[in-house]
Amino acid sequence: MKNTNKKSKKKMQATFKIEKSIFKKVIKANFQTSANCGISNLLSGIKFEFENGALRIISTDGNRLLVNKITVEEAEGACEAIYNGVMLGKIQFLKNICIHSEHYVDYLEFTMTPENLRINDPANKIVYVVDSIDGQYPKYKQLFPNLEKAKENEYTQIALNVSFVEDLKRMSVNPRTNIIKFAFKNNSPLSCVTVESVNEAEGVESKSIIMPIQLRD
Repeated sequence: MKNTNKKSKKKMQATFKIEKSIFKKVIKANFQTSANCGISNLLSGIKFEFENGALRIISTDGNRLLVNKITVEEAEGACEAIYNGVMLGKIQFLKNICIHSEHYVDYLEFTMTPENLRINDPANKIVYVVDSIDGQYPKYKQLFPNLEKAKENEYTQIALNVSFVEDLKRMSVNPRTNIIKFAFKNNSPLSCVTVESVNEAEGVESKSIIMPIQLRD
């Protein structure tokens, strides 16, 4: 019979540091991907998983899923918990107030436990405490394909410039569905990607082309 107590103790607490500017950017993106409807529920929560010197921050609204992995500093322990995403999204982290050095880097100090997340801002002498949310978070890892173990020709990977993808917002779309349609040429990852959309209400149809990028080692 396996000893489950050893595993549960391992998940009890973790401490680490992250540069403030990095965490602010990441948590904003995860909050926008969560079901930030103003109420505290499982999908409005943001999951933190910390192990082996890396923090994963996971959020979903049931249609979208975002996983950000951050390599942290001064790391100890291991822990995972779902924290109140509404509270995390509302924190306005102050800029650092240290003016003695041009090379000063502003860090946040984290303490994770299953009960709460403590974020210490030593430059401004502020400690934020975010409570956890009970529940079984979606098994998000199962949604990502294991490309290393995939069969040959099972997946085709393409690389797109994210700024070109953002430009698709210029296309006219149905304001109710916001749907656009992609077309990829089978087994030809460097062929152009065509995108089409229709705004029936305004009688406008849009077409766009994005050229994939060839990645080199």
